[in-house]
Amino acid sequence: MVPETMMAPAPSSSGVTAGSAGHRRSRWARWSGLLLGIETIGAAQWRVLAWLSHCDDLTDKKVCAYTNMDKPRVSRAVQALVERGLVTRTPSARDQRVHELHLTRDGAELLSRLIPEAQDWEAELVATLNAGEYRDLLNAMGKLERQLERIG
Repeated sequence: MVPETMMAPAPSSSGVTAGSAGHRRSRWARWSGLLLGIETIGAAQWRVLAWLSHCDDLTDKKVCAYTNMDKPRVSRAVQALVERGLVTRTPSARDQRVHELHLTRDGAELLSRLIPEAQDWEAELVATLNAGEYRDLLNAMGKLERQLERIG
């Protein structure tokens, strides 16, 4: 199952009246910018960082399996994170063909800021659903995830 922190965070309000269409577009535009790398990180990079926050023993291959992203996309995301000093990628002591991924101090600090925002954004997003609707949503997402695994 995907960690809860895979949901997108919403940056703090810019002062636009809550509930207005402009406010929603503004918040989404800023988060989209975050995902697209305009402000901070790309979507694939976010997914790698989020999994690193949950796993001590992570490799490129495991990221591919956990996220359903292809190897080239994971490699590019990891390389970008390494270049930014957010992740280290070192050969395994057990198998030199395998590279272990670890958060750096800067990576951990970035996550410590982004994860609470992601959780707040997720809570705000699903607040409109009642308990039954939320359960149905999670069940539907689980079914789709299993279907993705089956069809590869």
